[in-house]
Amino acid sequence: MLSLFFKKKSRSEVWKKVYHENKEDFHTKLTKVFEVISIASAIMAGLNTAFLTTSNEPFLEGFSMISVSLSIFSFTTSIILIVMINATEIKNIELFIDDWSGIFIVPTLTTIISCIFTLANVIFYIKSDVRYYISPFVILGLVSQLYFYCKIRAKVYEYSQIE
Repeated sequence: MLSLFFKKKSRSEVWKKVYHENKEDFHTKLTKVFEVISIASAIMAGLNTAFLTTSNEPFLEGFSMISVSLSIFSFTTSIILIVMINATEIKNIELFIDDWSGIFIVPTLTTIISCIFTLANVIFYIKSDVRYYISPFVILGLVSQLYFYCKIRAKVYEYSQIE
């Protein structure tokens, strides 16, 4: 399940199947994914900038800087992909998918990692003992969300293999 997460071929196959369903609407579908990711990245960057400006703890500042950087990488990669997808003619979209579907994971992955760092910042930002009580729930929630993403991604790939 997790190995499927990093395979370019599986990502390419799914998007080609979506492309062949409705070629005229494909640009909208694919760019919508990166639009949502770029919005989430902007939110993560804003949250972590708030942590960065209100803390004097080097550990918290380091997590915030990493998270802001990842969010910016995700945002800029998403914007580049949106622009280039829309600049690609419909007849050449399959070539685009073959060449660049390996990069499609970058915005998703950097946003997920940024979310992880944001959750860590939330835990470390709280100065009281409450953080010791909420930490297990945050970690459990995080692991369950990663499991959910990998599981649903594997199923979507399975669905794309049905003829």
